[in-house]
This record gives sequence, C-alpha cells and structure tokens, in this order.
Amino acid sequence: MEWHEVLPTIIKLLVLSEHHQPTNDLLSAIWARCNSTVTSWILNSVSRDIANSLLYIDNAMEIWGDLSDRFHQNNGP
Repeated sequence: MEWHEVLPTIIKLLVLSEHHQPTNDLLSAIWARCNSTVTSWILNSVSRDIANSLLYIDNAMEIWGDLSDRFHQNNGP
C-alpha cells in the first residue's frame, strides 16, 4: 500500500473523523494533539512547495481533502 492509501485510515484511528474540534474539554485536547500529529505527518510527506500551500489549513482532514482534490486520478475512460 502507498502512504496515500493508508493515511485516511490513520486519520480515522486518531479520532479525526470529526471535521471540527469537539467541545468536550478532554476530547478536545486529544483531538488537538492527534490533529497536530497527523498534520505534521502530512506536511512532512509532501514537497516543500505543496506543504507551503497547505500551511493555512489547520485541520488534518481538510488538508487531506485538499490533497485528494488536487491529485486524485481516475484510471478509467
């Protein structure tokens, strides 16, 4: 498997299936830590130019969505 195939699963495992930070204090702290970790993984896995264009996005799921929109390929006709 390629990293781009595995990362969505990792994001889901790290409580980031929520697109927005939870309001519960405990869950919010866990979510923020996981979001920062996954964001760091993503930004360090792409070229510097691409990473620089993603820095304004503060949510790992939104970053992943942006990358998916940019680079998704259809292999069919």
